[in-house]
Amino acid sequence: MESTNTKSKVLKGVRIGLNVVFYLLILLIFLVSIANIRAGKKVDGFPNIFGRGYLIVESDSMNGNYKDSFKSGDMVVVNQIGENDRKTQFEKLQVGQIITFYDKTNLAGKNKQLNTHRVVYLYDNNNDGKTDIVLTMGDYEAKARGYDYANEEKSYKKYFENLQAQEKAELLENVRYDSQASKNAGIQAVYAEDLRGTYRKTLGGVGSFMATMNKYGIFIIVIPLVIFLAVEVFFFVKNLKEYKKAKYEEEHHDEIQAEKEEEINKLKEQIRREVLAEMEKENPSDDLTDLENKKED
Repeated sequence: MESTNTKSKVLKGVRIGLNVVFYLLILLIFLVSIANIRAGKKVDGFPNIFGRGYLIVESDSMNGNYKDSFKSGDMVVVNQIGENDRKTQFEKLQVGQIITFYDKTNLAGKNKQLNTHRVVYLYDNNNDGKTDIVLTMGDYEAKARGYDYANEEKSYKKYFENLQAQEKAELLENVRYDSQASKNAGIQAVYAEDLRGTYRKTLGGVGSFMATMNKYGIFIIVIPLVIFLAVEVFFFVKNLKEYKKAKYEEEHHDEIQAEKEEEINKLKEQIRREVLAEMEKENPSDDLTDLENKKED
């Protein structure tokens, strides 16, 4: 008996746990959906929940050897930076930091898209001690070109500072708006107005999961959810009926017992009559009368 109770408790706990996970998943998908809907209404939409951006990684451009490198199929969480804070936060950026920005290298800035890369150089264009432009590069590209932001001899800084002034100016101008120039140089020039967020952490593999949810969510979530809710409603109604029945029986116990006794007596009388009818067929009327008299005596 004790073993059965323990098993029942375990099964109940597992069911509760699965329900909690299920509802949390629904909540996460709901929040992400709301974030994307809100983002879609903006000119430079940025999906976010409570100031945190959740971005699906669609390429391996940041697939490198650093502990904060990430790859296609992951999801990166970034701290959103609002318009009023962009210049202040931009001037605080450091080499090695990962940032999210609007990449303007498509169609001369008309088709902007989010990009998340590592800062490899801080450029003070006005010589006033403040960062005016940051150069970013994906970890995959840096590895292929032999750059290492943490190694002075292998850093992009050494390469960039060896360029002539005119070469620097042309490079910075071209890579910001020309996708081919940016690709050839392997860098992106980012200004304060382009900054949208700073890297917080990586959720490994979650990007692929969320992409699948976005594509097949109706089959994976919506339909099972409808079935689940239908089953829950069925059992709720069933349990409610059983509860009402038990409550009624408790409140009308005496009446129910009296009705049961009356039904039993009626059944007994019906059986008696059927037996007498059978006996009448098999025995003469006189004998049957004697039997009835004996039974009554």
